[in-house]
Amino acid sequence: MKVRVFRFNPDTGKTGFSDYLLPFGVERGYTVMMIIRYIHENLDPTLSYYSHSVCGRGICGRCSMEINGKIRLACAYVPDSDDLTIEPKSKKCFKDLVCN
Repeated sequence: MKVRVFRFNPDTGKTGFSDYLLPFGVERGYTVMMIIRYIHENLDPTLSYYSHSVCGRGICGRCSMEINGKIRLACAYVPDSDDLTIEPKSKKCFKDLVCN
C-alpha cells in the first residue's frame, strides 16, 4: 500500500508530503487510523496525529481528516484502494495532522 501523508513543521513553517510504502494492502481491512498508527510506530516516529483512548468509535470527530479528497473519520474509514492520501481537514495545523 502506498500512503502519502501531509506534513507540517511549525519550527520552519515548511509543508509537504511524505510517502510511505506499507507491507500490506487493503485486504487487511485496516482503518486509516490503524494505518497512521502503523506508520508512526514502525516507519516514522516523527509523524504527529491525534488519537485518544476512545478513538475508534466514530463518535467525537477529532480524527476527521481529508482522505483521498473527502473529509472522513480516520478511526472508522477503511480505504478501498492501495493508494491513500491523507491530509488535515484544516490548514490551521499545529504539526502534521494535528489541527484545531
